[in-house]
Amino acid sequence: TIPSNKKNNNNNTSPPHLTHTQTPRMEIPPLSNGQQLLLQRLVASHVLSEKSLQSLYEHICQKPDAGDMSHGNLSRCLGIMNKSLYGGFQLEIRTIVWEERDNDTGEKKRTRYHAVVNTLNDDIAKNHAAQGMFLSSVGGGVHEM
Repeated sequence: TIPSNKKNNNNNTSPPHLTHTQTPRMEIPPLSNGQQLLLQRLVASHVLSEKSLQSLYEHICQKPDAGDMSHGNLSRCLGIMNKSLYGGFQLEIRTIVWEERDNDTGEKKRTRYHAVVNTLNDDIAKNHAAQGMFLSSVGGGVHEM
């Protein structure tokens, strides 16, 4: 258990003792209904391309009960969501760019993909990541995207 904060001589609150697997908890800003729905769909999908996520985002923005969706700006919305995810759960929506060559033209094509990842390299991440789903030949897992 984490001991309660004790007052020091300067009337400041001293930080609780934390082990290497514990993280300090902060107040988590709540997500709007639309942000919760976007997060739920992203987690259920595992990974979404930029085009698919943008389409989903625009669809959710049209819902009357969506709440704050950051004024039609997906990047801003993801940033706001990340503050809650990271602060409360050490999770983050991350983006990677995958580059491929078009077989017909030989031109490079870059596609952005988004996923929710565990930012901690803790026992939970090591033992319960989607084994074999996104593993490269040198190891790793979904939390290392």
